[in-house]
Order: sequence, then C-alpha cells, then structure tokens
Amino acid sequence: MAEEDETPTPTTLRQVMWDGQKHFSRSLPCDSDGSLLCTEESFEGSDEKLLAMLGDMARGDPEQDAPSRVLLDECGALWEEVHTEAEAQREMQLRLRRELRHLQERSHRQHQESAAFMQRLSSAREALAEKIREARSENEELRRQLRHVKERVGCNSCSLSESIRELNAHAAELQAEIWEVSDCQVNLVDQLHEASETQARLQAELQRERVKTWRQSTDVVMAFAGGKDMKEIEREESERQLLEAQLAEVAERAAACGVPPLLEQDPETAEATLAMYGDVEVPFSTVQRYLEEMEELRAELQTLEQGVGSNDGEAEERLNSEQEELSALQAELIDAEARAESSKQDLEEATSLFSTLRVEVNSEQDVLRQAEQAATSRRDLFRSQVEEKRRELLKMQETTDTLIDDLNTKGCFWSLRQEVPKEVHAEGRHHPTRLRFTP
Repeated sequence: MAEEDETPTPTTLRQVMWDGQKHFSRSLPCDSDGSLLCTEESFEGSDEKLLAMLGDMARGDPEQDAPSRVLLDECGALWEEVHTEAEAQREMQLRLRRELRHLQERSHRQHQESAAFMQRLSSAREALAEKIREARSENEELRRQLRHVKERVGCNSCSLSESIRELNAHAAELQAEIWEVSDCQVNLVDQLHEASETQARLQAELQRERVKTWRQSTDVVMAFAGGKDMKEIEREESERQLLEAQLAEVAERAAACGVPPLLEQDPETAEATLAMYGDVEVPFSTVQRYLEEMEELRAELQTLEQGVGSNDGEAEERLNSEQEELSALQAELIDAEARAESSKQDLEEATSLFSTLRVEVNSEQDVLRQAEQAATSRRDLFRSQVEEKRRELLKMQETTDTLIDDLNTKGCFWSLRQEVPKEVHAEGRHHPTRLRFTP
C-alpha cells in the first residue's frame, strides 16, 4: 500500500536511494564535503516541504556516510513519530467530529425536548384555562340557581306571611262572629226559658180553668137534679154543651201546648178534684175572659215559638255556614302551613346545597391555586433547565468553535521547533544533532 501511493515509510527511509548529489543539493543545504546541514533555515517550511524532502530522500541512493545513515535513521524514527502524531491527530479529529455530532444531536434533542416541554406547557395552560372557564361557568350557573332559589323563597315567605296575616284576620273575624252567635244563642236560651216559664204559668191557669169548668158542670147537674125549669135546664144544657165545646177546645189547645188533659184522669181522681173545687163559684164571663186570655197567651206563645224557631234556624244556618267557612279556613291554614313547611324544607335544602356548592367551589379554587402553583414551579424549573441547557449548549459551541479554530490554524501536524546546538570540532566543522519535534 505504501508503494502504490509512494508514501515514505521508516523502511524506505532506512533504504533510501539517492539520485545524485545535484538532486540532493537542490533539496537540502549541504556542506562543501557533501554533508547535510541542519540549520534553522532548513526547518523553516511547511509540512508539505518536509514531506517533499522526505520523498526526495526516499528516491535517492543509499548513503554511505555514517552520519548520514544515522541522520536517516533519526529521520525514520521522527517519521514514525510524525506518523503516530498524524494518526493521533486524525483520531482526535474523528473524536472531535463524533463529539461535535453528538453535541449537535444532543442540542437537537434538547431543542425537541424544549419544544415538547413548551407544547406540554401550552396544552397544560389551555387545559387549565378551559377548566377555569368551566368552573367559572358552573359557578355562574350555581349562583344564578341560588339567586332564583332565594327569590322564590322570598316570594314564598312574602306570600306565606300575607296568607298568615289574612288567615289571622279572618280567624279574628270568625271569632268575633262566633262570640256574637254565642251571645245570640244565650239570648235565645234566655227567651226559651222565659217561654217555658210562661207555658208553665199558662198550664197552671188552664188547670185552674178546668177545675172551674168542672165546678160549673157540677152546679148544672145539681140544678137539674133539683127540678128546675125545662127552659132553664135547656139553657143550662146549651151552656154546658158550649162549655164542653170550649173545654174540648181548651183541652186541644192545652194538648197542643203540651199540658196533660184532665179528662184523661180516672173518674175517681176527677171527682176528687171536682169535690176539692166544688165550693168555688166562678161566673161564665170570668171563664170566657180566662179562655180569651189563654187564647191570647197561646197565640203569643206560638208567635214566640215561631220567632224562636226561625231565629234558631237562622242562627243554626249561620252557625253551620260559619263552621263550614271556619273548617275551610282551617284547611287552608293547614295547607298554608304544609306549604310553609315544604318551603322551609326547600330553603334548608337550598341552603345546604349552597353550602355544599360553596365548599366545592372553595375546593376547586384551592385545587386551581395548587395547580397554578405547581405549573408555576414546573415552568420555573423548566426555564432553569432550559437556561442551563442553553449555557451548556453555548459552552459546547464555544468549545467546538475553539476546536475548529485549532484544527484550522494548526493543520495536520504540530508546529516544529528546532533545537540545533552548535558543536565545533577540532576541524571547525558543524555537526548536526538529532532533530526533535516538540509540540
């Protein structure tokens, strides 16, 4: 491979074939005796000149001089060192290129990670904003429902208080009417007592009139038994029939008034009663007057009974109607109380729901604050990481630029520095020393 590309190797350097003194003198400075002079001017050149010189030396004749051979051996050793340094330089370049590629890949990956982080951050912000909007909309809806419930509860409270006031006023009116009806009933009871007393008094008077009538009948019978005149007897008979008719009518009236008839008694009791009142003489005009008074009393009693009955009926009707109204009002009051209780339960449920919603809103706000704090901390951490990555990237870029500048300025080899100490022998000749390549 070395023969194909004509690259000198340590073996070819040791087996050099010189192509004449003229060609060698063109390449290197020589002394008058043909020895190679290694001065500072001979090493001032580029790597290309050195390679060209070494190539010319490789194509020359073998040196028979011992110093030249030694110098060629040293040049071969130096060539090996130069080759090793070139290999190391190439390896360093490859390593630097790999590191640069790795840095570029790392920078690209960090850029992708930064873009992914920014995308995640933007998506997280959008999700957080959407969640905040949803929470705000839910909060507004709950507030609207709460205001509606409060308004409804206020309306129900107003209507309930108004209904309670109306019911209380109506109950007071009904109570006043009940007291009036009670007073009317007391008055009617007093009137009934008075009518009962009057009826008892009339029954007593009727009983006395019956006794008188029986007494007169007895007198008529006794007169008839004493042999009086037929005309007088007929007259007494007609009077007796009239009295009997009147007594029958009085008895009917007494029976209608509830007075027990005297004729229904047994004959012995009737005779005893008649014997008791036998000595009393009552004229017929008195009996007639008493009967008329009894008729008047009976008419008054019937009138009172009719008035009392009509008043009782009206009072009962009014009492029944008022009781029905009171029952309806009581039912309405019960319904209103039930509605008030249901409204109270609704209010309690709305209050509990409002408390629950307030707790949920507070918890949601706490969660949102925690999420915002976490997002802020993550954003700060991400920013610090991005800044650190940027600093590292800048440092790597600076290192890469420095390495690239070093590669551009130094080339494939290190700079050559010559240390050629001059040693003068007895003959006054300058003998070259070993070449040393130092970085």
